[in-house]
Amino acid sequence: MAFFISGFESMTYCPILAEVEYWNGYAQWYQRWRTHNDYHRPIIEELKRWVRPGWRILDIGAADGALALPLSRCGCRVTALEPAERLREGLAAEVRRMGIPGPVVSEKT
Repeated sequence: MAFFISGFESMTYCPILAEVEYWNGYAQWYQRWRTHNDYHRPIIEELKRWVRPGWRILDIGAADGALALPLSRCGCRVTALEPAERLREGLAAEVRRMGIPGPVVSEKT
């Protein structure tokens, strides 16, 4: 089974946000912002109703693992694809800190 979450249809395209360099520079601010809000909580709760342990999940643009980490804790086999090195490093450090078996963090497939 596969499912996709998309909300980009109504968003305006901004070329600078598509650049990896932007996200490498913005990583520290993104991580600070994420620690002070819970925007992802309703998404995680909905995903938990759908997924099952053992499912293989590909999180494209995983950032710091807001979705990848909870899905890993649910028993899913997550591959977190994140092109921005600083966000990828933060996610890998969090995986090590938490001592969980995933997600597998990758720059590209």
